[in-house]
Amino acid sequence: MKCFPRLSETFILTEVLELERLGWDLTVFTRRAVDEPVSHGALQSLRAEVIDLAPLLRERFWEPFVVHRRLAGRLGRVHEAALQAALELQSRDEMRAWLLAGVVAERALADRFDLIHAHFATGSTSIARYAARLTGTPFTFTAHAKDIYWNEVDRRRLRLLEEEAEVVVTISEANRAFLQSIAPAARVACSL
Repeated sequence: MKCFPRLSETFILTEVLELERLGWDLTVFTRRAVDEPVSHGALQSLRAEVIDLAPLLRERFWEPFVVHRRLAGRLGRVHEAALQAALELQSRDEMRAWLLAGVVAERALADRFDLIHAHFATGSTSIARYAARLTGTPFTFTAHAKDIYWNEVDRRRLRLLEEEAEVVVTISEANRAFLQSIAPAARVACSL
């Protein structure tokens, strides 16, 4: 996620807590620490480890490079193909996602993640995509509104995300139809 847990996105915290109640062991990766003066009361019930990736692009910027070097040695051509997928989009944001994906992938391999999920079709989902390519772990994402309709959304990138995801979950039939129009072969589910 871009930022967790945000007060304006309480539904995400609610979903995480429900998954924990159902017995899932979760790790949450956030691209930015929360900087809100008030936090949600339910946060104290959260058992998941929350890992802030932001310092890895600032004061600890060398760490993702070290991780990718280890992964390249371990994964060989798989690593090379995943890097090529990031380079093809010719985007600075995608390269940031690629760097952070190595950190997520290394943890996913160590902890044997069953699934990588991202909220919103943003850089978080790009991170999930590359981590999934590196690990062979399926990834899913939820798509909501601004992340798919905003005119600055790269439709080519969105199509790739949809096509590679195990499933895309969205909140309305209108969104489902829109997403299917971009990637007809993608598996898109509408669920609340």
